[in-house]
Amino acid sequence: MRAYIAHNMDGNKELLADLETIKSKVATTRKLTKKGACLLRKVDEKKEKSQVEARRLAEKKATMVAKKENAKKEIARLRRELQDLRAGFVAQKEDLEADYQKQADDMFFYG
Repeated sequence: MRAYIAHNMDGNKELLADLETIKSKVATTRKLTKKGACLLRKVDEKKEKSQVEARRLAEKKATMVAKKENAKKEIARLRRELQDLRAGFVAQKEDLEADYQKQADDMFFYG
């Protein structure tokens, strides 16, 4: 009987030791799970921030493209205006030269 009791006591000790090991593993698993959940939240936050930044940069790019197109149109308009001014200047110069030549001819004729 003593051998049976001793054997049972040894079995109980083994069971208690196994129980303690399992409790320790469960506690470790819970800590790791909690840590993993925290890390996932941080990753989700960073992902969301990255998506917001990507949208902001896309909007900024679209704005810059629009400004570039407007600048191209303005450059083309200014070039046309410059050509018109040059053409007008050439016409004025020709008119002035003709007037000068006429005055010079009149002075020679009357002179």
